[in-house]
Amino acid sequence: MATTKKLLLRHAGAVAFTLGLSGAFVALSGVAAAPLAVGVKAPSPTPVAVAPPRAADSYAVTRRYTGTVAARRVAPLGFERGGRLIAVLAREGDRVTAGQPMARLDDRLLAARRTVWMARIARAESERRELLAGPRTQVVDQARARCAIREAELRECERHLTRTAELVERAAAPQAEQDGATDRRDAARARLELARHTLAELEAGTRREELAAQDAVVRELESELSQLDVEIAQGVLTAPYDGVVAARHQDEGTVIDAGQPVFRLIESGVPQARVGVPPAAAAKLRQDAQHTVIVRGRKHSAAVVATLPELDPETRTRTVVLALPAAAGVAPGEVVFLPTREVIRERGHWLPTHALLRSGRGLWACLVAEPIADDAVPHYVVARREVEVLHTTGDRCFVRGTLGDQELVVSGGVERVVAGQRVQPLVQSPAETPAESPAELPVQPAMRR
Repeated sequence: MATTKKLLLRHAGAVAFTLGLSGAFVALSGVAAAPLAVGVKAPSPTPVAVAPPRAADSYAVTRRYTGTVAARRVAPLGFERGGRLIAVLAREGDRVTAGQPMARLDDRLLAARRTVWMARIARAESERRELLAGPRTQVVDQARARCAIREAELRECERHLTRTAELVERAAAPQAEQDGATDRRDAARARLELARHTLAELEAGTRREELAAQDAVVRELESELSQLDVEIAQGVLTAPYDGVVAARHQDEGTVIDAGQPVFRLIESGVPQARVGVPPAAAAKLRQDAQHTVIVRGRKHSAAVVATLPELDPETRTRTVVLALPAAAGVAPGEVVFLPTREVIRERGHWLPTHALLRSGRGLWACLVAEPIADDAVPHYVVARREVEVLHTTGDRCFVRGTLGDQELVVSGGVERVVAGQRVQPLVQSPAETPAESPAELPVQPAMRR
């Protein structure tokens, strides 16, 4: 019985608690449904800072492209022939002028060969002078004397032949003697003709063909000597231009091959900047036009020297070469920046960056104070506008989207209001259009030479 009474009492308490909650809910519902009591004021609008957007038909973007400072000429210097290095006349960091000797090779063997060729040329020239002078007078006189002797011999042979012929006619001598006399006369006549031809040749002098052949011999020997002089001159390494020795690779006593580098020489004249620029931007850079470049934070005026026709296979950019002033005081390898300004035609608005809210699908949004008439008393309600950010610079951004030119953009405290909330706009000055818009874009990688 006691257990039954306890259960009845617990059930009755639960029913009473349930009835109490139901009554409280009905009472609260009645209070919520009832109109506001007379004299109770509605909540006041939230004050927010607003500003009209600045409409624009374009915006300017300044991009910085990165490159390197390079000398106009950089050359590894070596000898055109091999040999033993006997003198190194320049050190690293030395400034040299064009034509200044920097190193020498051993040339003793070449000097001995040159002496031999000089003797051969002297002998050939002596033979040429002898040919040009012709035979001596004594030789010509001897030839004339030989001709006189041959004439006397011929006359003697003819007289002997005449006497022999008379004896043969009287049968006082055999026919064989006459035949022998005839042969001796013919031989004497032939010797006389030979002597006369020899005399005529000596009197005529040296033939032009012989002089030309000897001239050719002399020129050939002189050419060989000139080639040897070139080899000797190649044993002295000279600076091809004014510059600074960047590296020294060999020392005295080293036997080097032809073309093996001994020095690395950097030209000390006007430096150049090599900057990788996208093809579209490179096409707008005119030849000889002046542009501002930045090296170590300092600005310099540089002229466009050339735009290389090929694209860099790694950066997909064209190399623009600019001539830096000699007084710039820059060193090869330093980083140089080339800023370029581009005006992009696009209708949009300038807004403060802190007026933007992140939206979906890669877009952004801004809040505007939209006027709404209520009982002839205008008030403002927050509305949302989707926009796309095209460009940012500092604390300003250029956007396009559903924003109107005359709308009031919430420029401060956007985190304190939401769409549909009543606000009290506090109008500020419109967003200023920046005079310059340095791009917050990643710069191009440096060009490699």
